[in-house]
Amino acid sequence: MRDDVFQVQGVPGRTPTELSKSILCQIIEPRVEEIFELAMQRLMDSGWSHHISAGVIVTGGSSMLRGAETVAGKLYRMPVNIGIPRGFSSDGLAKEVSAPKFATAVGLALYSVEHASEFEDTYDTPPSASASPKQQSATQPRTPPVTASNTEQPAPKEPLLARVKNWFENF
Repeated sequence: MRDDVFQVQGVPGRTPTELSKSILCQIIEPRVEEIFELAMQRLMDSGWSHHISAGVIVTGGSSMLRGAETVAGKLYRMPVNIGIPRGFSSDGLAKEVSAPKFATAVGLALYSVEHASEFEDTYDTPPSASASPKQQSATQPRTPPVTASNTEQPAPKEPLLARVKNWFENF
């Protein structure tokens, strides 16, 4: 088996260093194991570890490292799969974000769509007249001051999925 050698760019002002693939693996593999061990420890601390007997789904950019699935399987002693975001409509988002490295962002976006009512803008509701100023600040955000720039009718909000799609397209 050939051990590939490649150049690693150094800090500006230093010359690049040559590094073999086997040396890089000796550096990266223990860090991947450490990440999986920390994740398992957090799961055990939460009391949910006994609920995962069917297996583990690994996501994120690091899950795409060759052998990450095998390392996780040995550590967790159960089936491990690489998670790919799914569950989109055919609005064009799926192609751009269907990789494990986007799983968290996609999951958060889908969660915000499903729970949109929890994220409504509270500036539209006036503070209650019966509450003292101290109570108002503790229970409700202050209404922004009226200025020339915000006295006009606000433009209708673009749907969240359209905003996320635009963000990815303009990234």
